[in-house]
Amino acid sequence: MVGHTYKVYHKLSGSSGWTETADLGYVATYTQTGLAANTAYDFSMTAHKENSISAKHYQITDTTLMTVPTAPTDL
Repeated sequence: MVGHTYKVYHKLSGSSGWTETADLGYVATYTQTGLAANTAYDFSMTAHKENSISAKHYQITDTTLMTVPTAPTDL
């Protein structure tokens, strides 16, 4: 949406209480870091324009990848 800024929120899937993850301004892409491995999260966003804020929308659920094991060093 032209003229809108965006905020991203996340929470553990199925839990309550969203955490504001990022205030993106006018940026349309975002990469979330620092999440636990092999864990399901819900993500949502809001659009902001002047003094109005949209309801959270575009909610998705995704599961992070499993942690890759460290290569052995004693071979």
